[in-house]
Amino acid sequence: MKIGAVDVGGTNIFFGVFEDDLLLEKKQIPAEADKGKDVVIKKLKDVMKFFKEKGVSRVGVGMPGLVDHNAGVVEIPPNIEGWIKENLKMILQKDSELEVYVINDANAYVLGEWKFGAGRGKKDVVLLTLGTGVGGGIVSGGKLLLGKTHAAGEVGHIVINPSGPLCKCGQRGCLEAYIGNKYFEDRALYMKKKFPDSLLNNYTEITPRIIAECAKKGDRLSTYLWNEFGHILGVGLVTLIHIFDPEIIILGGGISKSFDLFINSTLQVLENRVMSYKKRGVEVVLAQLGDEAPLYGAYYFALVKGNVEDSSH
Repeated sequence: MKIGAVDVGGTNIFFGVFEDDLLLEKKQIPAEADKGKDVVIKKLKDVMKFFKEKGVSRVGVGMPGLVDHNAGVVEIPPNIEGWIKENLKMILQKDSELEVYVINDANAYVLGEWKFGAGRGKKDVVLLTLGTGVGGGIVSGGKLLLGKTHAAGEVGHIVINPSGPLCKCGQRGCLEAYIGNKYFEDRALYMKKKFPDSLLNNYTEITPRIIAECAKKGDRLSTYLWNEFGHILGVGLVTLIHIFDPEIIILGGGISKSFDLFINSTLQVLENRVMSYKKRGVEVVLAQLGDEAPLYGAYYFALVKGNVEDSSH
């Protein structure tokens, strides 16, 4: 049976056709989310037409925002202009006559890595996506943790300093406010004034990629920034380990590509602060599927018809 999978982002919509756990074909189109919800929905309807032509009978859609996984209702997805609350499942099913299942994109990511990537065979998994924000998902006891309102897994909003910088969620000191792209970049711009010999002074705009390149060249400030990043990430992971007691923590997203530059600092924090750290034996690893993880997760969600509480598949 062929199953379609969709990953809706603010910039692009990725979609692919799966059969027997294999990704047969993958495509992408511009999301044009700034043009509004109607444009995005029209594009998704076009993707459904593509799936019908390919002989797909069932589709999983990963969406940002608050998602009711049972009803398929999506609320306030960031970056999609004018989208307040829409029953995407009903809209797409009515238009295409395909069987559609809608899941939050972060949960799709953790499902993909859990079933087909770094978390395969594990029953207790914590996943963080490190990038513009800090997203994530939790698998506990072989079940995807959704919570009462299907909004569980907001790991980026663990408060690590109540007096810390303002987060876009309105609270202060969230993990995301410290290690999201913007804070990391702003921190580098501020700190480079104190390091006149730093290679970062050659750049007016600084990104995590540039900080990584400079660190690899031996730049003292860049190395310091990555160690600081790893330390703060570690503080957040300590809380997650104490609450969920995972077998494995998976790190994905753009910043995770610099894993080797920050992981030692992170592990040092875990060793110093996690109770019974050695006994727990928790691994911290890189995601294996990269940008395809949400597609694999959306595929799996459709494969089990949204029944992620059944771990027997």
